Amino acid sequence: MSQFDNQTHLNLQNPFPGLSSYGEIDRKFFYGRKTEMDELFRRVQRDPLTVLFGKSGLGKTSLIQAGLFPLLRESQYLPIPIRLSFGPKSPEFEQQISLAVAKALEQAKAEGETLRVGETVWEFFHRVHMWSGRNRLMVPVLVLDQFEEIFTLGQNDPRTTLWLQSLGDLIENRIPRSVRLRIEASGETPDYAYDRLEVRVLLALREDFLPDLEDLKPLIPSLAINRMRLTPFDGLCALEAVQRPVPELMDEAVAEEIVRFVAGAEQGEQCAQPLDRLQVEPSLLNLICHQLNQRRLDEGAFAVTSALLRGSKDQLLEDFYANCLSGLPQSLTVFVEEQLITPSGFRRAETLDNALTIPGVDHVALQTLIDRRLLRREERFNIPHLELIHDVLTQTVQESRDRHRAEAERQARRQREVERAKLRWTRCRAFMGAASVILLLMGIA
Repeated sequence: MSQFDNQTHLNLQNPFPGLSSYGEIDRKFFYGRKTEMDELFRRVQRDPLTVLFGKSGLGKTSLIQAGLFPLLRESQYLPIPIRLSFGPKSPEFEQQISLAVAKALEQAKAEGETLRVGETVWEFFHRVHMWSGRNRLMVPVLVLDQFEEIFTLGQNDPRTTLWLQSLGDLIENRIPRSVRLRIEASGETPDYAYDRLEVRVLLALREDFLPDLEDLKPLIPSLAINRMRLTPFDGLCALEAVQRPVPELMDEAVAEEIVRFVAGAEQGEQCAQPLDRLQVEPSLLNLICHQLNQRRLDEGAFAVTSALLRGSKDQLLEDFYANCLSGLPQSLTVFVEEQLITPSGFRRAETLDNALTIPGVDHVALQTLIDRRLLRREERFNIPHLELIHDVLTQTVQESRDRHRAEAERQARRQREVERAKLRWTRCRAFMGAASVILLLMGIA
């Protein structure tokens, strides 16, 4: 288990996280999702369970961390982020929950307890009250981001079924079977009211895993009640996300030019439409803004100007790709281009074990690519995999691969020509030597 990571460290000179997520600490730089923030907050307040879903790259984690969490804290809710860890060496799920609760309490400077040994999650949240530093009762909110991992990493974990049952008991406020049997055997009733439960649960997952979620409805009927779909930015929200974080970095005209540039990269001629009709992917927008701001810093400019938006979306992506690989052995480039995209240019994953068998590829270099946000590491069926961090990079990587292959073929062709020239020269020298012998013999005769 780990809390959500915040490695963006945004500031007034670097307000765009690129392909990373906005952290809670980055709230003042997070714009363009006011409507979604308010809607998600209302949903969490209203119902015990909220399901947030959307396609990859739309910023679900950013919305949760930089958008929802501050609103929850301002209203006496205690967000408890949970990322379950799977595998034989990971703690039991209840222990992971207990650790997450302890860390959330510490961060909020709040008072409360953690789970007792053998206690169910249902019992814990009925029994324990959590108090803020101002002695106000707080409502805990369990936030399970990337919940699709329960269907991938947790698929073969024998504890998953029990954990889902425990989660369902909590969400539906259903007395767990073990608790019911204990009450029946002892005749003792709990010293807390169990007809009401003040806790909220938020599940966030990729849209393509909704069919797997549907399979859980018999266990957790509330999954069908309160769902929110995250969609791309429209042009107006994208404009706000670009220009509002640090207005001094660019004026509105330049910000609109960037928005239309990014929309055009994805939608062709639609970039000429009215702003409110454009659709803009937040991850690509953030990457382009990050790259433009880096150009500004490199040139020592005060603000991002239209002149910095030179070239094309492809050139900006190429710059990002080149910077990620800068200073690393050529073997890393070969690994990325030959192993992490298919021959036709689609993203694919490679196991970490296989990657480490390639000469010149080691843990340190791979971690560098992960830190630079070119690669992500993902556990699949308890096996570490590596893949490109986003689909928007596949064309750039494929084109680089094609250039490297073409250059390798040119070098091979030149080498073949050199070898043929050497062979011709060897044959020529042999012929000349033979001719000299013949002439010498003829002279003697």
